[in-house]
This record gives sequence, structure tokens and C-alpha cells, in this order.
Amino acid sequence: MSTDTPAAPDGSTDPQQRSAPAGEDGYALLATLGILGVLAMLLPVFFVVAVQDLTEARRHLAGDAGDRAARAGVQAVAAQISVGSSAATPASTVPTAAIVAAGFTEQTGWTDPQAQYDWARAVLLAQPPSQTYVTPTGSYRVVRTTNSRAVYSLGWAPDGSPESGTLVMAEYALPVFQVEAALLTGTDLDVLGSFNTHDASGAQRAGVHTNGNQSGRAMSTARGIDGRVTAVGAAQLPGGVSGQGEMPIPVIDPRLLHTTYAMANVANWYDLCPDGRAHRPLPGAAPCAPGSPVVTPTPGNWAYSAATKTWSQTAPPVGVQGVFYVYRASAEIQYGGGGGTARQTVITESSDNLGSCPRADDGDITLKQATVEAFLPGLTLVSGRDVAMEAQSQAADGAVAAQESISMRTSSSDGISNGYAVAQNRCGGTNLVQGSRIDYEPHASPFVSARPRLTAEVVLTGN
Repeated sequence: MSTDTPAAPDGSTDPQQRSAPAGEDGYALLATLGILGVLAMLLPVFFVVAVQDLTEARRHLAGDAGDRAARAGVQAVAAQISVGSSAATPASTVPTAAIVAAGFTEQTGWTDPQAQYDWARAVLLAQPPSQTYVTPTGSYRVVRTTNSRAVYSLGWAPDGSPESGTLVMAEYALPVFQVEAALLTGTDLDVLGSFNTHDASGAQRAGVHTNGNQSGRAMSTARGIDGRVTAVGAAQLPGGVSGQGEMPIPVIDPRLLHTTYAMANVANWYDLCPDGRAHRPLPGAAPCAPGSPVVTPTPGNWAYSAATKTWSQTAPPVGVQGVFYVYRASAEIQYGGGGGTARQTVITESSDNLGSCPRADDGDITLKQATVEAFLPGLTLVSGRDVAMEAQSQAADGAVAAQESISMRTSSSDGISNGYAVAQNRCGGTNLVQGSRIDYEPHASPFVSARPRLTAEVVLTGN
């Protein structure tokens, strides 16, 4: 018997003796070619979509980098506002002209988001290259407005440009320093002799605290303090307590007081300037700004020595009361043996206000054989450097505050009546008290005690 497979009628040798449809191989080839053709047509689409996704991813990353850089600018300004011994900021990250420039006043109560965006972007793009600050993740330019508590910051990626940057606006509040002691110092306090405090309320709030060490000599004692005597370091006075926690020390910033109070008290405010004349303040301007009105004759019995950069008041002012803002100079108030009383607030700003250490040698206040009663509520003497209260001197009805150190050796006078004393001690130093007294009253304080608190932070967008 033969085992050969019989041939089909068309001559094929299908083992199951079925016939293959005519042209089947051609259909398969056409289908394959069709699929390849579709893929060939879709490949450019896939490529375009991939490129678009990559571009969008890069744009997103650049936007994130710009956002981070812009927010770094906001934080740099916050640090600058509160810069002091407790909030040092590296100089390379601190904006300079963008903070002190007086021209950036924004519209009150923006109602058009596009107009706000356009204004802020134009101001920031107009800043010179020196106002560009570089961080590892991007660059920024930032300005702080002078007529509101707002900061505008423009940030962009390392490989970007200001024109492509992200714009962030932040609003902030300033925590107010709360008075907790009759005498508060940032560094060491030396009690050289008798020193007393008194709290008329009977609550024994008139304590003494130093964030450094407290030393005592001679007949020094804590028994005359109407409250606790405490120190972060060692407290040598009998009854003093060592090893206590730090108390917040405010930033003593004369310029902030000028910005806050000058125009509200313009009729009684006098900038005592390096040109030896008294000037009225101008809205939104620095003290002694070019074009500020000159007051003649110089009020308040003040006289200027260019050689010592000192304004001196040798007799009580007659018929004049107000605020005397001594700009880039020191102030000496000494009325001689006859003494006398002046109703005035004296503020000095040193030539390196809130600057690096060591400090310039101007900006001190010296009070001797004279009584000064506060004109501004709660503020009597505010120094951009040191305060020295010497024999027969008294400051009444407000704070005595120094950006650096305080010395009280008032002898037969009470020293501070109805007020308190605070020394920031930005650059260290030692505070001295001897033969003096503080009758304590915790007036409301204008000083800032911590970094500003951000109340809003948003990304501004425009067309």
C-alpha cells in the first residue's frame, strides 16, 4: 500500500487535503505593510508628543525653581527686617538698596490683579544687576514697599532670565515686643553699687534680666529690686537666679521709628542733619533727604559740631517740644548745674544703623544734669548705639532703649521715671548701673521682637 499523500486537484499537497485560498499570501503581506505604514505615520506624532511633554516638564521644573528663588527673596527680606544679634543673616543673601530705597510705594488697595502684576513686574525688572541675588537653586530680585507691609520678589531658574521669572507677593505682620522687666539687656550687666526698681502697681513686675551674666560689686544687692533678678549665665547679686531662659530682646531700629512716626507728627518732628541744620521730614523719604524743608532758626537750643559729629543741647528748649531725630551723629543733652526739663523724644541713628560689628562711633545719647519727658507716647530716648545717663539726669514717661549698651549712673536723680530700659547689645558690650533707680511702667512698645510673621504669600500671574 502506498503512503504518499494524494495530490489535491490543484496540485497542492495539503495533508488534510484542503485547498489554500487563492491570494492568501498576498493579503498577509498587504496587512503587514499597512500596519507598518500606520506606525510610520504615528511615529512623528509620538515624537512630537514626547518633545512637548519634555518641554512642559522643563517648563514646570523652571517654574518650580523660580518659585523657590522668589520665596527665598521674601525670606531674605524678613530676615533683614528683624536683623540683630538673634537673627544674623549672611551679607551675600541680604538685599541692600531694594530694602532701603524710598521710591517703591504701591497703590493702596489693589482692585485690578493685572495692574498689580504689571506694576510689580516692571519695578523688579527695572532693578540694576547689582540687585540680583544668586542662590544654588536660582536667582531673585526683591523690593519691600514703603507704604505697606508687602514684599514683591521675582525669581528664576539658574538657566533662566528675569523676564521668565515667577512673581511672588507676601504680606507680613510685625510681632510687638512685650515688656517683661524694668531693665532688660542682651549681654552682661554689671551692678556697681546701689540700684533699685519700683512697681507702683504692687505686682512686683519691675524685675531685672540679662541674657548674659550679671555681676555685682561693693554694696550691690537684689533686695532693692521690685521683682526677680535673673540671668541666663551667672547671677552674682544676693537673691539673683542663674541659669534662666533667654528673654526676647527687641530690635532697636531708629529708622523704623522714623518711617512709622515722622509724617504722623510732622508739625513737631525735626531731623537734625549732618549739614548742621534742622529739616522737616518728607513722605516716604529717608531722614535729611535732599529737598526737605529747612527749619530756621534751629529749634530746641540745639547746636552741631562737625568735628565731633555731635548735636548738643545746653539749655532746655523754650516754646518748642517734639521729636528730635539726630541723623548720623550723636546727641548730648546737658543743662549745667541749674538742670531743667524738656518735653521731647530724642532718637539717634548711627551712620551704620543695624550694620556689622564693630560699629561706627556715632549715634550715642548722653544725658547729664537734665530731665527729658517723652513727647512720643512711651518713647523718651532711643539710641542707634549707646545710652549714657550720668549725674542728675532723668528720663520720664517712656522707654530708654539702646541698639548697643546702656549705662545708668544718675547719682541723686531717679534715672527712669514711669518707664523701662532695654539694651539690644547687637555687638556685645557690658551694661552698667550704679546709684540709680527705675520706677517701672510697661508702656506699649513700638519695637519688633522677632522675625516678621508672613500673613499671605501668593504667586501673581498676568496676561
